[in-house]
Amino acid sequence: MQNKSQTGYLERNKILTLLSDEEVARVSRAESEASMTKGDEYIDLSHLEKGVQRADTSLSMHNLLPKAAVREATWVEIVASLTPAQP
Repeated sequence: MQNKSQTGYLERNKILTLLSDEEVARVSRAESEASMTKGDEYIDLSHLEKGVQRADTSLSMHNLLPKAAVREATWVEIVASLTPAQP
């Protein structure tokens, strides 16, 4: 049986494995930037249950996966992985 922390880690890991080497590099560079700008879409890797969010203020980049850092096809895969399968 997995606890909530382990499940969250596994879900984050699953998302990160969808990224190409180039996208990992872009995400790493994005983390070193000061913040995201208003209106940018992102996923908070610490709170995947919140799904895709849109920045309404300037945000710190810690644990955020900005849409702008990945290819559109990768973003679609990531969003699909966040959506629970319907029974």
